[in-house]
Formats: sequence, C-alpha cells, structure tokens
Amino acid sequence: MQAPVVGACAQAEWFSGESAVSGLRVLIVDGQPLVGDAMAMRLAVEQGIVVIATATNDSQAVLAAQVMRPDVVVVGALPYGVAAAEMTRMLREALPSVRVVVIGIAEDPHAVCDCLSEGAHAWLSQDTPTATLVQAINEAMLDEIHLPPRLLTPVIRELQARRSDRDENSKRLARLSERERIILDCMVAGLHRDAIALRLGVSHNTVRTHTQNCYAKLGVHSSLEAVHVAFRCGIRPPALGAGMSPIVLDGEAGYVKRARPGSSGMPMRAIGTAFRIWTGSEVEERGSHRHTGWK
Repeated sequence: MQAPVVGACAQAEWFSGESAVSGLRVLIVDGQPLVGDAMAMRLAVEQGIVVIATATNDSQAVLAAQVMRPDVVVVGALPYGVAAAEMTRMLREALPSVRVVVIGIAEDPHAVCDCLSEGAHAWLSQDTPTATLVQAINEAMLDEIHLPPRLLTPVIRELQARRSDRDENSKRLARLSERERIILDCMVAGLHRDAIALRLGVSHNTVRTHTQNCYAKLGVHSSLEAVHVAFRCGIRPPALGAGMSPIVLDGEAGYVKRARPGSSGMPMRAIGTAFRIWTGSEVEERGSHRHTGWK
C-alpha cells in the first residue's frame, strides 16, 4: 500500500492496485501518542472513514490541517495547557471548512460551550464507544451538533447565561471610543503596551491613558479581564495577525500561534512539530521545517 502524497493538493486517497480507497478524511489530535494511535486503528476499520494523520500538539495539528486538509479533526487531550476550545479555534482559522469533534476529559458545561462557540460540531466523553464517535463524525459532515443527552440541559442553561452576559458586555463595549476599541483589539491580539504604541504610532503614556479608560468603561481592572469581556462578545484575535509567526514547510507556508491573549507574549516552543501520516500499516513523519521571524 502506497502512502498518500503530501503537498498543496494532498488528498486522503491512495491506491492499492487499480482501485482507489477514499472516504471522510480524519485527522486525530491527542497529546498521548498511544491514545491517538489506538483511536486511529479503531477508526481505520470503519467503512467510509480514512485516517490520514495523527498529531500530538497544537502546532502539529495546525500544520497537518493546512497540508492534509482533513474533513474532520478529532481533538483529545492536549499538552502545554492548550484547551480544546482554543485548538478548535486554531483549526477553524487554518481550515475554515473543517469539522471538529472534541473528546473531553471532564463533563464541564462551560468547556463544552467554549468548544461549541468556537465552531466544534460534537463533544464526547472519553468513555464514548467507537460507534458513537463514528456517528458524531458523520453527523458533523451533515452540519449537525452531537452532545451526550445528559449534557443537554446544563449546556442549554450555560448558553442562556452567556446570552445574558453577552448582552451586558455588548453594552459595555458600546461605551468605548474608536481609539479605545482599537486598543482593546490589540490586547485581544496579544500585544503589550509598547507594541501597541509602536503599531499605532503614539506614545506609551497615550496608550496607558486609553487603556485605563477602556478598563473603567468595561468595569475591569486588567488586560486579562478586558480580553475576557471581548471574548464573551465574540471578538477574536486575527488569524494571521499579531501572535502568529510564519514558518516554512518544504516550500509551503504555514503559521503557528506564538502568543495567547493575556499571556506574557513569550514565544510558544514549537517542540516536535512533525505530524504523522497514517497509512494503517506504516507511519510516515512529516513536518521538518525552519522557523522565520522568531524573536
């Protein structure tokens, strides 16, 4: 069996003799390689599903999504404290058409709503049978939402509470001046005050004044709280703006998230960024790259 070709036009299709094998292209992301490989083996025998690659962190997942262009990504537990909702957002920014199925650790309605808000189509518990996972994958391709029945009521209540919070936060946002809103957008993008001043061409004191006014109108006391209010209103950092660092993968451009909103702005270490192409019997590592633009 020949491994699929990797490149700009990569497809989840390979040839055995003269017959083509194809189906829903699935990428599996889990911080524990044994778990990811076991999931791949279970799904690989399901009719209509083709596991095209596995990844063990967010950098690998974004690269694999850009290069392999899966139909569905199954997201499990991730290292470095990366939440499933954040992974969902990065995948949807890298490949807007992708469907995301999350396998959660704890049945937390807040975390489930975070994932749904970022565009996930399903949330499953870790004890979910393979048949239910396959059902969720197929339903995701039909643009349907899949949740365990026991979570429906708490998730709906959480969404109702968020709607009330969003209305209140939207009123707060409306109080901001145009310049204060720009400052808030910069904070959401992960920029510190010096970087904001440089980008806007103003002094550090001017940025500090606008920032303090922004805090007062939003009713918060820190940039982290301000970003939280912005996130509650659906404001997100730009896909290729601040906090994104270009990388090159065998001549093809890609991007890896470098700083998270509210973080110290330190670069995220891109450790082990080679994802693995899944062929069932053989595994090929792919993703050797050089970094550009790192500070």
